[in-house]
Amino acid sequence: MSLTDALPALDAFNADEKWLPVTMTGTYVAEDEMLVRGRPRDGAPGFEVLTPLRLPSGAVFIVDRGWLPTGESQDAPDHIPTPPRGEVTVVARLKAGEPSIVGRGAIPGQVATIELPLIASMLAQPTYTGAYGVMTSESPDPIEAPPASVQRPQLDEGPHLSYAFQWILFAIMGFIGLGWAIRNEWRIRNADDPKEIERNAGVRAKKALRSPSDAEIEDQLMDESH
Repeated sequence: MSLTDALPALDAFNADEKWLPVTMTGTYVAEDEMLVRGRPRDGAPGFEVLTPLRLPSGAVFIVDRGWLPTGESQDAPDHIPTPPRGEVTVVARLKAGEPSIVGRGAIPGQVATIELPLIASMLAQPTYTGAYGVMTSESPDPIEAPPASVQRPQLDEGPHLSYAFQWILFAIMGFIGLGWAIRNEWRIRNADDPKEIERNAGVRAKKALRSPSDAEIEDQLMDESH
């Protein structure tokens, strides 16, 4: 699907379109590239690289080209790969912009979150503020290897669903055990109640009618031998 079909207006975005792949053609504005701070990956600190893509309409779409580890300076990656020059066709997956975080700032050339309205004000030109794109491919290929692909989150429940079923089963068994204990305690405390006496008599009568077990036969023989 083309970007303009998915996002008919700069501020348009439907939550159902999250991770929808879209295709667009334009020119990267490398001089306006910026980094998103605080993006860990597999336990390592790092950044995501946001590169504006100027479309034929003149509007700018923000492309997240990937992840880079923190460099020796701790304030930026050691090196940011240069994006392809000239016209490029990009395939990216749509994501909604992120909210701002109170109290979190960033040095020039960096942002604390992918807050699209803020980025649009920094670029001072028409910019898509409804969504940005996580790059999956670009053509022609860049001279330098691009940043590492941004990992798409797992959508399956993993082991958590089975754990939930186990806890539900334990809870049910606990309620059953509690009910049995309460009922048994009530019978002990009300052993002299006429209704309870009558119920116990009925239980003993039923036991007498059924065939004795091997253990009961052995007990009876032992009693007779004494």
